[in-house]
Amino acid sequence: ADTGPYEIRPANYRDRLKLVDGTFQTIRGEVRSGAHVVIESQLDPVKSYLDGDVFTNAVLMAPRTSAPYTGTRWELRLNDTGAWSLFNQGYEERLLDGGGGVLKLGKGGGNADGPLDRVSEWLVFRDFVGFRFRPVGVESGWLSHIDGKAAILRRGMPIGLFCYWNVYPHLQSG
Repeated sequence: ADTGPYEIRPANYRDRLKLVDGTFQTIRGEVRSGAHVVIESQLDPVKSYLDGDVFTNAVLMAPRTSAPYTGTRWELRLNDTGAWSLFNQGYEERLLDGGGGVLKLGKGGGNADGPLDRVSEWLVFRDFVGFRFRPVGVESGWLSHIDGKAAILRRGMPIGLFCYWNVYPHLQSG
């Protein structure tokens, strides 16, 4: 059967999906642990960016990376486990959390003396289409852009372009 323009058959791509566990290249430069990045959805013909709302702790999609959408900058940190943590604007208390299949900003369930909650860690994969993010944990799925919203696509759902992201180094002005 044919697939629609936003569908990708996982069986065709599974062997090409590779775990990103260190420094990686993008078309706009190198990204390493501690880098500040912008995460752009591949779904829409109009650009859309992952945005953390610090007032509500919601994770949304923004139409641009400039004001008033200041939550589009994320700091990527590679953890000892080989998974990544995504800190909104680099703040420890604004960690991208996918617990229970719901996206939000939070502290990750850890503290200064303890490990981060596993649902606040993300496995980052790459293939020739782009990057995919999966939260570590029992309720795992794919970070997705569905119906204009950021969400976790549950396991077993068909994979499409809504699960793919571009990652770019954030360019500081000034």
